[in-house]
Amino acid sequence: MVSQVPAASLVPGDLVNVRAGDRVPADARVCEAHHLSAAEAILTGEPFPEPKLSRVAASDAQLADRHSMLYMGTSVVTGRGMALVTATGNSTAMGEIAGLITEKSPPTPLQ
Repeated sequence: MVSQVPAASLVPGDLVNVRAGDRVPADARVCEAHHLSAAEAILTGEPFPEPKLSRVAASDAQLADRHSMLYMGTSVVTGRGMALVTATGNSTAMGEIAGLITEKSPPTPLQ
């Protein structure tokens, strides 16, 4: 059964359907892809949409090379697909960046 739920209700293990025009609600591994691509410039700086595939990437692949992953806050540009939620909230790639930005660094010697 397919139902629409708020992104805040998603937990790892949930399946999400995405299609062109959707904002990705959580980090998720692509299980099924039909001409799927996502704009990830906010994470990778890449100016063009990245094609997404259901093939698993190497465990040591850089974020921009993980073509089987969708990331929270990015946008689906083309196609449609199904993905398995792997992380939500502060555990996502975007959440980790937000955490780094908000961390207070120790004062420098000049401060």
